[in-house]
Formats: sequence, structure tokens, C-alpha cells
Amino acid sequence: MKYSIVDGKKVEAQPKLRGVCNYCGSEMIARCGRLLNSVQ
Repeated sequence: MKYSIVDGKKVEAQPKLRGVCNYCGSEMIARCGRLLNSVQ
């Protein structure tokens, strides 16, 4: 995740952070490392 809703605020990803997608409301979990582009 790049941004997520955590405690009602838009925040950037941080290690071990969990939030909610601001588009669909699904749970999001921050992962550290290289950004992968799944669109080909």
C-alpha cells in the first residue's frame, strides 16, 4: 500500500501498519520492499 486510512486519517505505509483501502474498504497491510507492477 502507498496510502491507507488508519484511525480515520490518510497515512503513508509504515512497517507492520494495517489500514483500510479508501476506495473499496478492504483491509490493507503494509509490506516493505521493492514495488512490483502486476499490470503488463
